Amino acid sequence: MLKPIVVIVFLILAALSLFIINQDEPHQSPMLADPPIDSTTPIARPVASDSAAASMAMPSHQASPLKTQAATQDFPDWLTDLAIPQELDLSDQYIQSTLSDVDAIQPIIALLVDKEILRKLARAVYQSANGNIVSQYRPLRSPNGRFIVQAYAPQGQDKYIVNSENYTRYQHYVSALTQLEPKVAAQLYYRFSPLLEQAYAELGLTESSFHDALIKTTGLIINAEFISSDAILYRKTLKYPFEQSALESLNDIEKLMFRMGKDNQQQLQSWVLELKKHLSPI
Repeated sequence: MLKPIVVIVFLILAALSLFIINQDEPHQSPMLADPPIDSTTPIARPVASDSAAASMAMPSHQASPLKTQAATQDFPDWLTDLAIPQELDLSDQYIQSTLSDVDAIQPIIALLVDKEILRKLARAVYQSANGNIVSQYRPLRSPNGRFIVQAYAPQGQDKYIVNSENYTRYQHYVSALTQLEPKVAAQLYYRFSPLLEQAYAELGLTESSFHDALIKTTGLIINAEFISSDAILYRKTLKYPFEQSALESLNDIEKLMFRMGKDNQQQLQSWVLELKKHLSPI
């Protein structure tokens, strides 16, 4: 039972981050491939202060990241027996060795980068809490294909709208995530939260925690408004900004939702809303 369980854990953590941090760059030209993923270069690790070291041992929110303590006592046996490594430096080897033989979910396993998975996830979630999408040291690989636009003749030359073919790039990820019960996802997150807090503390962020950043990120996803697929884009060098300044000023998460399409956005938001109900507030 151990191997498929661990896969689900990392699918939950990784897939949630994928939708908000790991797609192609905002306004990526359809003529350019997605930026390459650097999966080998380690992230620089600042020397932790005494307060940072303390935060590695106990997250700033201190209580369980689950909403109620009772939930932590209702884990099934297979989850209780999950042997998570105590040292962050051992997490990559643990993930890779445990997942390597699970043929049924190779498409999901293939999304993970090779090294520093949890550290990259912590860095990415910190950025996403501020509405940003990281362009380097991503925890997952980007979807195949390129951002595609199509000419919008009624608006004249050099005016474009998004091509609906883009939405299919995200359907696999949305489906993989939303088939998991949010309550189970929250329980699995609880088991991995100590290592994620360690990775977050290594960033030198002593005033908040990974859990704080995750809750803020879920709020940004849930509250992202729908942008019409008819929103006008224009070509600027190798990019396609929104013509309307109000849309162009939106954060990266909101712009990513536009790239995903309405159906994918609604499914993701509904799932994250249910997940958040099981997590303790900041």
